[in-house]
Amino acid sequence: MAKQQWEDDAKNRFLQFLSATAGEVWAVLDEDVVVDPATNRNFDYRLGLGERRVALELFRLVKNEAELARDKVWSEVAHLLERELNDRSVKGYLLTTPSYFNVPKVKREAFAKQFADRVQQVIDATPDAEEIAFNGFKLNRIEGLDGIVCSSFGKGGAINPAGIALAALEEKLPNKNDQLSIDDHQRIILVVNWAYVVDAGDVVEAATQIDFARLANIDKVFFEVTPGNFQLVFDRAGFTADPKSSLSRPKA
Repeated sequence: MAKQQWEDDAKNRFLQFLSATAGEVWAVLDEDVVVDPATNRNFDYRLGLGERRVALELFRLVKNEAELARDKVWSEVAHLLERELNDRSVKGYLLTTPSYFNVPKVKREAFAKQFADRVQQVIDATPDAEEIAFNGFKLNRIEGLDGIVCSSFGKGGAINPAGIALAALEEKLPNKNDQLSIDDHQRIILVVNWAYVVDAGDVVEAATQIDFARLANIDKVFFEVTPGNFQLVFDRAGFTADPKSSLSRPKA
């Protein structure tokens, strides 16, 4: 089965990263390498350097293109709302929104201005309220907050990037562990960041809550924070976050 473009692009960036940081020029020996013929379970790429072998499996922090598109629209609209309200000196509130905005790109600026008018109206009507709910939105007063911040994650809660990373790891890693059921290979998970708000520290924090003893086929997890910027967030040999760590020889 042909690889998706995002998989090939991420794999190529990872190979460039290994060459630049570790001086190791790895080659792609095979794709969709089957580890269980009965189920056709496989991993994405077999890499080779001399006698050394790597089993590389990739996944993204979003499930599909539709989720990615919704997340991007939410981020753009939330940014416009924050900018508009901050320009009006509205501050000290967390604005909790629906999980997505169905607003065409050409109408987002106007939507932000109109919605900012509505936010000002509800605040002026109840200036001392600690919590204000209106039209599917909610304002929570946050003492000491300089400006206004948008969130779509739970009642009165702020965006939790480590929680986003943990949810993705908990969902994906058990199956990825099965896909890496192969001997004489360094078994690597490459997580491609399409979640915008998540950084390497968030993934390291999430990884500390994963029981890797039950995921014995995973030797290392790399996280691509931004295109070409890779961080080692889990290493079974010592749980280190050294981004320049080279790929060790397969275990005997």
